[in-house]
Amino acid sequence: ASATVAATCYLTATFTSTASLIGLDHPDPSYSLRNGAGEVTVTAGAANKLAFASQPGGGAAAAAWAAQPAVTVQDTFGNPVLDATNAVTLAITTPDGATLSCTANPSAAVGGTATFAGCAIDKTGTYTLTASSPGLVSVTSVSFGISSGPPTQLAFSTQPGGGLAGASWPVQPVVSVLDAGGNRIASATNAVTLLIARLGRPYTTAAIEETM
Repeated sequence: ASATVAATCYLTATFTSTASLIGLDHPDPSYSLRNGAGEVTVTAGAANKLAFASQPGGGAAAAAWAAQPAVTVQDTFGNPVLDATNAVTLAITTPDGATLSCTANPSAAVGGTATFAGCAIDKTGTYTLTASSPGLVSVTSVSFGISSGPPTQLAFSTQPGGGLAGASWPVQPVVSVLDAGGNRIASATNAVTLLIARLGRPYTTAAIEETM
């Protein structure tokens, strides 16, 4: 007697004394069929593409994100290839002057998944990451935001212009409060003091406007 079993439209197995397997598309990388006389085990196919198992979470500039990305190696049908050890590289899809840093990049897949740690971007903005590996179809993450971090430094956005002794300068200094990545913090309210470097006598401004 013979019987035909279909797991999806890709699987047709006819059992007499032998079994014939045409193909399998199934989210489980391991699949077994029994007919009382033997067993056929279907595993994932050859590595074909990448997929984000965990999306990058974003966060403050120059700080490691709470949600770090992980990338899985898959076969043509989206099944994870559990024995894949491919090296996966992350990059900002459109950097626009920003830099991505991770503890290790590229990262080798273990058990079919490349996990990343310590990933951060130094500039504020909205970004996506692209994961790539030689010979595999790359994948782009969902978009995520990078906000300014805590204040760490000051910078002159307008330099003092100088002029006549005892007279206000035509060009007055403006100082911006920045985070570790050099991003201006628009919400900062820090009091800023100007000093005459040569004499060391302090001059405190009543208010220094934060402008670009």
